[in-house]
Amino acid sequence: MKNFRNPDFAKAYYIKGDNYFKQGDFNNAIENFLKGVRLDPEFVDLLIKLGEAFSKLGRLEEAIDYYTKAIKLEPENHNLYLLRADVYAKKKDFEKEIEDYSNAIRLKPDEPALYGRRAAVFMMLKRYNDAIKDYTHLIELRPTLIWIKVIRGDAYFEIGKFVEAIKDYDVFIRLHPEYPEPYLKRGKAYENLGKYESAIEDFTKTIELAPDMVDAYLLRAQIFKKIKKFKEAEKDIKMATMISKSKANKYE
Repeated sequence: MKNFRNPDFAKAYYIKGDNYFKQGDFNNAIENFLKGVRLDPEFVDLLIKLGEAFSKLGRLEEAIDYYTKAIKLEPENHNLYLLRADVYAKKKDFEKEIEDYSNAIRLKPDEPALYGRRAAVFMMLKRYNDAIKDYTHLIELRPTLIWIKVIRGDAYFEIGKFVEAIKDYDVFIRLHPEYPEPYLKRGKAYENLGKYESAIEDFTKTIELAPDMVDAYLLRAQIFKKIKKFKEAEKDIKMATMISKSKANKYE
C-alpha cells in the first residue's frame, strides 16, 4: 500500500502513542509513533516523541536519529538541540553534547541556563578556561546568581589563578557568610599563595560553621606543620581522626 501524508491520522497515532508513553509502555508508544511518522514524516512532535521514547529504552542512536530529523525540519528550534544534547550526555559523547549546546546558544545567546549547562561539561572535561568564559557570560546575564562565583572560583583555582579564585569566593562570602565550604575553598587558595595566616583563619571559620568537617582540620594541621606549630597540628589531626571514627561507627 502506498504511503500518503495524512496529518489527521498521524495525529491519532500521536495521541494513542502518547497515552502509552505516559503509562511507561515505551514499546507500544514507539509502534504508534512510527505509524504516525509514516503517514506524516514532517510531524515534528512525533519525531520528538520517538526520540524521547527511544532514549527511555536506552536506544540512544535511534533517539539521536529522530532528534536529528526534527532538527532538519526546525533548525532554529533551540530546544531540539538540548534534547539531543541530553542523549549525547547519556552516550558520554561530550564533544557532541557541547556542540549542541553551542548551537542552542547561537540561537538563544541571552539564555543564561545554556551557558551554565555547557560550562558544567567543560568543568567535567577539565577545560577550565572554557568553563570560566561561560560562567563569566552567565554572571553578566544574571548577576544575582552569586553561587556561580564559587564555581568559577573553583575553575580559577584549578588553573592556578588563586587571586582570581579568592576574589570570587570573597563575593559569595560577603553575601552568604553562613556557608562553610567557600571558606574552605578560599583557605586552600590562600595556602597556595603562601598566605598561611589567612588560610588558618578560613579553616578555623570553616570549623566554627561545620565542626565535623574533617578536611578543615587536616588542612589546618598541614599549615600548622609548615609554620612549625606541631602541637596545634597534632591536635587537629587527633580531632580529624576522632570525627572520622565517629562517622564510621554511625554507619556500621
